[in-house]
Amino acid sequence: MPLALLVKGFYSVMVMTVLSMMWGYVRGLTSGQRSSWMAKMPFYGWIGCLVIASIAFHLLT
Repeated sequence: MPLALLVKGFYSVMVMTVLSMMWGYVRGLTSGQRSSWMAKMPFYGWIGCLVIASIAFHLLT
């Protein structure tokens, strides 16, 4: 598989994941219900994993 195709696929998945997480976060902010910090931990953990994966991807390629 060519590297350019791998990079396009990686960034496409990253963009769709970040957009879906942003949608969930905004929905949580505007729903009127108060969410606990335990409910927010997976969101921040997932964003941290995306940051680490993208930095590692850039360093390795």
